[in-house]
Amino acid sequence: MKLYFFITVVLLTFSKSLGLIVDSISHEGLKQAQYLSRTLHSDSISENCGGILSNATGGIIYKVLGPIQPNELCIWVIRGGRASSFSVDVHYKRNYNDTQVYATCLAHQGITTNVIINGTGILTSLQACNVVVITFSTGNNVAASATGLVLQYTATQGGSLSTASRDQIITPNDSPYLRHPRVGYYTNNELSIFMYLGPYQSSTGPLAPAKEISVTYVKNSWQAIA
Repeated sequence: MKLYFFITVVLLTFSKSLGLIVDSISHEGLKQAQYLSRTLHSDSISENCGGILSNATGGIIYKVLGPIQPNELCIWVIRGGRASSFSVDVHYKRNYNDTQVYATCLAHQGITTNVIINGTGILTSLQACNVVVITFSTGNNVAASATGLVLQYTATQGGSLSTASRDQIITPNDSPYLRHPRVGYYTNNELSIFMYLGPYQSSTGPLAPAKEISVTYVKNSWQAIA
């Protein structure tokens, strides 16, 4: 079966800064971030708003000292090699109004499931995932004291996905045209993920993500617009 998966999203970048005052709210997050930094190699940790994590073990450290902005949308694709299942341990995450974090389990030829992350601990619903997607989002009324999250994952190897499976992030500065596969034909057991990042504005007010992204899909002589 030929299978590929599209995720169409708007991602907002952020400027990394640790020169902020550590208060009682973010102190625990900073401690967990430091622990993860000592435990894992730096190239297996994402500190950006979104990205692709390919190592079998890794983590996410995002804005443990804040500040979180309105209308943020950060998405991390955790490929983890040829994974057959995942263990995801949330080390730090506080609940705030108008914020949401959830994990999406993508299983080849299986059912896609979403798990809302409401606190710390191991997520128990990701045992049959080939890829995990973590989404962090805020609304218009996020608190000024809101902070991000720290999590660690381990991917159990032994999955049957094709090594030709592909993850790609396409920004507004990149060519808007995507061809997959680049040459040749699809292979069996593919699960490929493509992210289209739309433009946004952040001049003086809250971040305003693009309201709509149009994607035209062409296969042989067939064409579809989403």
